[in-house]
Amino acid sequence: MKLRQTVILTTLESIYIFSHFLAPFCPNAGAIIEEKLNTPFVHLSTLKDTQNLAPGTPISIGEVLFTKIVSDEEKTAAEQKAKKAADAEANLKKKKAEKELMKKKALAGEQAKRASFEEDEHTRDESREMATDIIKGYIHS
Repeated sequence: MKLRQTVILTTLESIYIFSHFLAPFCPNAGAIIEEKLNTPFVHLSTLKDTQNLAPGTPISIGEVLFTKIVSDEEKTAAEQKAKKAADAEANLKKKKAEKELMKKKALAGEQAKRASFEEDEHTRDESREMATDIIKGYIHS
């Protein structure tokens, strides 16, 4: 844990020092860094190698300060990749829906077969009863 804290503190100190030199060329970026680190800039002559940031000072986490500059080819490739991924996901959903529909149809077919079989069973039982009654001499209307 101590090593992690040391690495983070060193990185933040480096960013703070670098932002002093960056501010004349990118004033907006310098102001954002100053705000995020919650520590005002000092004159370069008073800037120290370390311990510029006070321990326990809250820092703000936010958006990426500098976004990657992407060429048109990279944008096109990224869009194609995203489209391909979206198409693959849509196909997966479609196949899943078709599979679910097939299951429902199979279940409905099974239920219909079962109902038909039960109806046939009932009809056969009635036919047997009638045949037995006819054999015994009973008349059905």
